[in-house]
Formats: sequence, C-alpha cells, structure tokens
Amino acid sequence: MDFTNQEENHHVNILKRPVMMIASVIFSPDESEYLPTNSSSDSEEANIRSISSDSEVSNARNQLSGMEQHPEVTNKPRRKKRCPDKWPRNIRKKNRIAGKEYVSTKGVVRPAAKMMPSCKETCRLKCFTISESERLKIFKAYYELSDYSRQRDFIHANSEKNVKKIKTTQHDSRRNYSMNYFLPIDGNKKKVCKPMFLNTLGIKKGVVDIALKK
Repeated sequence: MDFTNQEENHHVNILKRPVMMIASVIFSPDESEYLPTNSSSDSEEANIRSISSDSEVSNARNQLSGMEQHPEVTNKPRRKKRCPDKWPRNIRKKNRIAGKEYVSTKGVVRPAAKMMPSCKETCRLKCFTISESERLKIFKAYYELSDYSRQRDFIHANSEKNVKKIKTTQHDSRRNYSMNYFLPIDGNKKKVCKPMFLNTLGIKKGVVDIALKK
C-alpha cells in the first residue's frame, strides 16, 4: 500500500468535513432551500431580548433623571391670612366705640349713640345755657377718639370724686363721696350736672362708674 496516497486522502477528508457540516446547517438534504438551525434563531431572539431590555433600562434611567431635574410639585393648600379687622366681634366692638349702630352677640340691633336733650331749666348750675352746637361738638369729639382707653381718659379728666364733708341727713348715708362733672368749652372746664354730662356724651351712669374704677 502507498502511504503517501493515504495521507493525501486523510487531509482531503479533514478539509471536506467542515464544508459538509456547514452545508448540513445551511441547506436542506436536497440542497433546494435554506433551513436555519434552532441555534441561530435562539441567538437572534436572545439578541433582541437583550436589546429591548437595554432600551427599557435606558428609558427608566432617563425618566429617573427627568424626575430629579423636575421634582414633583405638590399643591399644598395655602394658609389664609388672618384679617382681624373683618372678624364680626372686632367689627361690633369698633362700631360700638365709635357710637355707630351694631349687632350684639345675641343678634339684637343696637342703635347708634345720639346726644340727648339738655337738662331742665330748673338746674341750679344753669347748664341749659350751653348751646346745642357746643354740646354737639363735644359729642363728636368724644366718639371720634374711637378707643376705650382714650374715652375713659376723657371721663377721668372731666369728672371728680370728692369725699363728703357735710352730712345732709341725720341718718348715716351709704354715700361717702360726691361727684362733680365738667364739659370742655372754649378751653375751659365748665361744671355741669350729671344729667347734662351723660346726655351730652350719650352714655349711661354705668360707663362712668366703670371708667372711674380703671
């Protein structure tokens, strides 16, 4: 046997084997049509999945980065500003001090303050000689103060409490002092009776008592 021929045939078979394997993979037995193997389709599907998964990851990262750049704004309810001037109790108090009409806490309409008539002609202090225009000027000046403390100061400045020195009755009296009232007229304090003082300011005796206790 010729050994050289055997070696040549062996090399030829080795070279033909890969070609036959490739042909078996690519072509059908009758070599009429292309038949892809399962391994190639699986690899293509794996590649598609990896590409889709990579795109999803990149999209998620882009969304997260967008959220970081534009954080979500929560619509919190805005806190209302305090407006004490519009509170009903403050409006009621303001109108009462200014001598205007107001509604009480019980819903009763209280009329505006007004100047009452002068005292009688029988007054021993002759307060009735004060003109109505002077009285009206004092009335307006009192309510234009628009402040309780200033109105109390006005009452303090125009009233005096005097200790009784003379007994007018034989029995002991519960009154230990007497009151003197004045009205500012032309820069002077004119002494007037209690009805004249209260009627000119349009107030009651209780207002004076409270003011003198402060």
